[in-house]
Amino acid sequence: FPQMEFALVLRELGRRRRMVALGAAIALIAAVLSVYRLDGLSLKPRSLQYSSATTSVLVDAKASVLGNVSQSFEPLANRAAVYANFMTSPAVLELIGQQVGLSGEQIYAAGPVSAAEPRVEQEPTALRRNIEITGETKPYRLNFESQGTLPTITINSQAPTTKMAIALADAAASGMQRYIDKAEDANSVPQNSRVAIRQLGPASGSVVDPGVRKMLAGLVFFVVLGAWCVLMTVVT
Repeated sequence: FPQMEFALVLRELGRRRRMVALGAAIALIAAVLSVYRLDGLSLKPRSLQYSSATTSVLVDAKASVLGNVSQSFEPLANRAAVYANFMTSPAVLELIGQQVGLSGEQIYAAGPVSAAEPRVEQEPTALRRNIEITGETKPYRLNFESQGTLPTITINSQAPTTKMAIALADAAASGMQRYIDKAEDANSVPQNSRVAIRQLGPASGSVVDPGVRKMLAGLVFFVVLGAWCVLMTVVT
């Protein structure tokens, strides 16, 4: 019986080729609009695809502890955990944004999650305004993760392009050092007592899910066409 009903549905659709063709045209339009948006008389791609990048920094002393067996990593590891959360503050984000042509308000930032301390987040207020104006988001994100007993911080970034994601991660590493230098200068901290932020290699990044546009367009096309055929069959 199911095979017979399926055959009847196909025969009915075959008799109404023009209606099926109309449904296919509507499905195609819906698929295009799912990955592009109208901007006047032209189409512009929606920000569905994004890139991510990562780098790490070592929270060290001017006289590095890496080559000194008499010094413990623990004080620096505790300091790294504090820095990882402090990096989400508006003042630090403003320094980071200046290096990549953004304001600090455009950057979403999140610090590490721990059992003892709540997660620290900084919402991008300018990004919210951008959504209201354009109907589209272009997220710039930073995530800072401390490594427990190690004096290191992993910096993960997200941006619309790989170039921007890499630049944002590198800017976070250098922005951390710039902010600490300013604070130490303001408090006249002696040179031998200052903190050194050492970036462990330049950031590397890539596109996340490069086939998302094709997948979404294909899904929308078949869902709309399928719904059209079902509706047409029910009506007839």
